[in-house]
Amino acid sequence: MKKIVLILSLVLFLLPVAQAQEEEEEAPILSGQTKAFADDTNHFAVQVPVEFEEPAPGSPVLTFEGPTYLGAALSFHVNTVNMPSVPSETMYGINIEQTRKDPFYTDVTEVKIPGGKGYMFKEVDKERDGNAKGPDSIHRWHLAAFGGGRYFNCTMGGSFASFDDPVVTQAFQNVVKSFKIQ
Repeated sequence: MKKIVLILSLVLFLLPVAQAQEEEEEAPILSGQTKAFADDTNHFAVQVPVEFEEPAPGSPVLTFEGPTYLGAALSFHVNTVNMPSVPSETMYGINIEQTRKDPFYTDVTEVKIPGGKGYMFKEVDKERDGNAKGPDSIHRWHLAAFGGGRYFNCTMGGSFASFDDPVVTQAFQNVVKSFKIQ
């Protein structure tokens, strides 16, 4: 009987410690500090959170993998498409109009991009099947940038719940503000 009371007391004593550790893991995990990344092959530069792992430059598809937060890894992807025969202004005009018509996206906003043109847009809070996104659903913000005969499709992603954290949204807004076409 003494062993049961001792074990129960120990469990009750350690439970708040375990809960506090679990809460710490879900605390904001981005410091607000950034590091410069430049890709001379794809002709862009950007500031990314220091917590994100840098890919090797040069590939047309780059993934900056961040820490796991609220059920999914935070990430930033850049897909570069070379289209030298299509004027950047044309690519921009066609794409922004298509995005504005797509009911899956919201907050289509023009963004000043040094070296080109761009716009940002966000996914709505529903899946393509019409069901509401849950906290663990993947959610994305996008940046479409055009310049130098290239289309840059940039995606910032994480769990739907992580986009409720102002630290995460500020970090992604800073990525967008820092994107430059070289």
